[in-house]
Amino acid sequence: RRVLFRSDATSLNMEFDLENLMLTDRPLYVFLFSVILAPILEELFFRKILIDRAIVFGDKTAVILSGLIFGLFHGNLYQVFYAFGVGCVLAYVYIRTGNIKYTISLHMAVNFFGGFLSSLITRNLDLASLLSDSLNNANALTAYIIGHLGSLAAYGLYIICVLALGIIGLVKLLTSIKHLHFNPGEYSAPSQKMAGHLFKNVGMWMFFGICILEFVLSMI
Repeated sequence: RRVLFRSDATSLNMEFDLENLMLTDRPLYVFLFSVILAPILEELFFRKILIDRAIVFGDKTAVILSGLIFGLFHGNLYQVFYAFGVGCVLAYVYIRTGNIKYTISLHMAVNFFGGFLSSLITRNLDLASLLSDSLNNANALTAYIIGHLGSLAAYGLYIICVLALGIIGLVKLLTSIKHLHFNPGEYSAPSQKMAGHLFKNVGMWMFFGICILEFVLSMI
């Protein structure tokens, strides 16, 4: 799901290297992978397995660790901060409810509206052309708009809905911050010692090494 940005003198191409390739012919496969399979597997690992083992260090540590590992897992600077925030929210939901089904459902909704639906709507739109010089005259731009009126209208409605949901969610989050509650863990220690227990192991170092490699490859 890595986003690639390429530019030259005449065009700017934006593409999802996996989703756009598959959406051309097999949108059902992308739906099953990105909306069904990926949320289930990621929630079982990043929330269920990871938090159940980190919760002994306290709720706050478990939330931050889950969000951090989830963000780094995406392997590129375009998604790491967004994924970190989503991961922290999902981690808190799991800790407060104790039910992985809720976070799986929320993760499915995020992937559906934030990735699959937008790719599906724009599959017939050449958005790169709108950002390039190929439509630099009024006649070409008018012809393009008329020829893609339905898709452009759907995409505009999608953007409005996403912005509205984002604003509602942000307001809800800000008004709920004062009600957040983090329980202490069974194991308490100074921050440096706790960080040593969490990160000074072969598995973590291997994970960070793979993430660094993915970040480097995503910028090439």
